[in-house]
Amino acid sequence: MSNTSNHPLSETTINQMIKTQEKEIEARIQEIEFRKQSEQNNYEYGKQALAANERDRESQRNHTTKSLINSYIFYGIIVFLILVFLSLCIFLNKDQLVSECIKAILYIGTGGLGGFGLAKMKKDPSSIQQNK
Repeated sequence: MSNTSNHPLSETTINQMIKTQEKEIEARIQEIEFRKQSEQNNYEYGKQALAANERDRESQRNHTTKSLINSYIFYGIIVFLILVFLSLCIFLNKDQLVSECIKAILYIGTGGLGGFGLAKMKKDPSSIQQNK
Protein backbone atom coordinates (compact mmCIF):
# COMPACT_ATOMS: atom_id res chain seq x y z
CA MET A 1 0.00 0.00 0.00
CA SER A 2 2.95 2.26 0.28
CA ASN A 3 3.20 2.32 -3.52
CA THR A 4 -0.28 3.69 -3.90
CA SER A 5 0.34 6.49 -1.46
CA ASN A 6 3.53 7.52 -3.28
CA HIS A 7 1.96 7.46 -6.74
CA PRO A 8 -1.59 8.62 -6.73
CA LEU A 9 -3.71 7.22 -9.55
CA SER A 10 -5.01 9.67 -12.05
CA GLU A 11 -8.71 10.01 -12.73
CA THR A 12 -8.38 8.58 -16.24
CA THR A 13 -6.60 5.51 -14.87
CA ILE A 14 -9.36 5.00 -12.33
CA ASN A 15 -12.02 5.44 -15.05
CA GLN A 16 -10.22 2.94 -17.28
CA MET A 17 -10.04 0.43 -14.40
CA ILE A 18 -13.75 0.89 -13.73
CA LYS A 19 -14.58 0.43 -17.43
CA THR A 20 -12.39 -2.67 -17.55
CA GLN A 21 -14.13 -4.09 -14.49
CA GLU A 22 -17.53 -3.26 -16.00
CA LYS A 23 -16.56 -5.12 -19.17
CA GLU A 24 -15.35 -8.09 -17.10
CA ILE A 25 -18.61 -8.10 -15.14
CA GLU A 26 -20.62 -7.95 -18.40
CA ALA A 27 -18.56 -10.82 -19.80
CA ARG A 28 -19.18 -12.86 -16.65
CA ILE A 29 -22.90 -12.09 -16.82
CA GLN A 30 -22.98 -13.21 -20.46
CA GLU A 31 -21.06 -16.35 -19.54
CA ILE A 32 -23.51 -17.10 -16.72
CA GLU A 33 -26.46 -16.53 -19.07
CA PHE A 34 -24.84 -18.80 -21.65
CA ARG A 35 -24.37 -21.52 -19.03
CA LYS A 36 -27.98 -21.14 -17.89
CA GLN A 37 -29.18 -21.44 -21.49
CA SER A 38 -26.92 -24.43 -22.07
CA GLU A 39 -28.22 -26.15 -18.94
CA GLN A 40 -31.81 -25.38 -19.96
CA ASN A 41 -31.16 -26.84 -23.41
CA ASN A 42 -29.60 -29.96 -21.86
CA TYR A 43 -32.59 -30.30 -19.55
CA GLU A 44 -35.06 -30.02 -22.44
CA TYR A 45 -33.06 -32.47 -24.52
CA GLY A 46 -32.99 -34.91 -21.60
CA LYS A 47 -36.76 -34.64 -21.15
CA GLN A 48 -37.36 -35.24 -24.84
CA ALA A 49 -34.94 -38.17 -24.91
CA LEU A 50 -36.69 -39.76 -21.92
CA ALA A 51 -40.09 -39.25 -23.54
CA ALA A 52 -38.86 -40.81 -26.80
CA ASN A 53 -37.35 -43.74 -24.87
CA GLU A 54 -40.62 -44.21 -23.00
CA ARG A 55 -42.62 -44.25 -26.25
CA ASP A 56 -40.16 -46.67 -27.80
CA ARG A 57 -40.30 -49.05 -24.86
CA GLU A 58 -44.09 -48.83 -24.79
CA SER A 59 -44.29 -49.79 -28.46
CA GLN A 60 -41.78 -52.59 -27.84
CA ARG A 61 -43.90 -53.94 -24.98
CA ASN A 62 -47.03 -53.76 -27.14
CA HIS A 63 -45.28 -55.61 -29.96
CA THR A 64 -43.98 -58.29 -27.58
CA THR A 65 -47.42 -58.74 -26.04
CA LYS A 66 -49.11 -59.00 -29.45
CA SER A 67 -46.50 -61.50 -30.65
CA LEU A 68 -46.99 -63.62 -27.54
CA ILE A 69 -50.77 -63.57 -27.91
CA ASN A 70 -50.52 -64.46 -31.59
CA SER A 71 -48.21 -67.39 -30.85
CA TYR A 72 -50.58 -68.66 -28.14
CA ILE A 73 -53.49 -68.43 -30.57
CA PHE A 74 -51.48 -70.29 -33.24
CA TYR A 75 -50.47 -73.06 -30.83
CA GLY A 76 -54.03 -73.29 -29.53
CA ILE A 77 -55.37 -73.75 -33.04
CA ILE A 78 -52.78 -76.46 -33.76
CA VAL A 79 -53.67 -78.33 -30.56
CA PHE A 80 -57.38 -77.98 -31.33
CA LEU A 81 -56.90 -79.36 -34.85
CA ILE A 82 -54.89 -82.30 -33.52
CA LEU A 83 -57.60 -83.04 -30.95
CA VAL A 84 -60.30 -82.86 -33.64
CA PHE A 85 -58.28 -85.21 -35.83
CA LEU A 86 -57.73 -87.68 -32.96
CA SER A 87 -61.40 -87.49 -31.96
CA LEU A 88 -62.43 -88.18 -35.53
CA CYS A 89 -60.07 -91.17 -35.66
CA ILE A 90 -61.51 -92.54 -32.42
CA PHE A 91 -65.03 -92.02 -33.76
CA LEU A 92 -64.12 -93.98 -36.90
CA ASN A 93 -62.56 -96.81 -34.81
CA LYS A 94 -59.00 -96.12 -36.00
CA ASP A 95 -57.42 -96.86 -32.61
CA GLN A 96 -54.09 -97.93 -34.12
CA LEU A 97 -53.78 -94.58 -35.95
CA VAL A 98 -54.58 -92.70 -32.74
CA SER A 99 -51.89 -94.57 -30.79
CA GLU A 100 -49.32 -93.94 -33.53
CA CYS A 101 -50.21 -90.23 -33.62
CA ILE A 102 -49.88 -89.96 -29.85
CA LYS A 103 -46.48 -91.69 -30.03
CA ALA A 104 -45.36 -89.28 -32.74
CA ILE A 105 -46.57 -86.29 -30.72
CA LEU A 106 -44.72 -87.55 -27.65
CA TYR A 107 -41.50 -88.18 -29.61
CA ILE A 108 -41.65 -84.75 -31.26
CA GLY A 109 -42.48 -83.07 -27.94
CA THR A 110 -39.65 -84.82 -26.12
CA GLY A 111 -37.16 -83.93 -28.86
CA GLY A 112 -38.37 -80.33 -28.88
CA LEU A 113 -38.02 -79.98 -25.12
CA GLY A 114 -34.58 -81.58 -25.20
CA GLY A 115 -33.45 -79.26 -27.99
CA PHE A 116 -34.86 -76.28 -26.14
CA GLY A 117 -32.96 -77.29 -23.01
CA LEU A 118 -29.69 -77.67 -24.92
CA ALA A 119 -30.14 -74.31 -26.63
CA LYS A 120 -30.88 -72.69 -23.29
CA MET A 121 -27.70 -74.14 -21.75
CA LYS A 122 -25.58 -73.02 -24.72
CA LYS A 123 -27.05 -69.54 -24.50
CA ASP A 124 -26.33 -69.24 -20.76
CA PRO A 125 -23.05 -71.07 -19.97
CA SER A 126 -23.18 -69.98 -16.33
CA SER A 127 -26.11 -72.35 -15.76
CA ILE A 128 -23.87 -75.31 -16.70
CA GLN A 129 -21.25 -74.29 -14.14
CA GLN A 130 -23.90 -73.86 -11.46
CA ASN A 131 -25.28 -77.33 -12.09
CA LYS A 132 -21.85 -79.00 -11.59
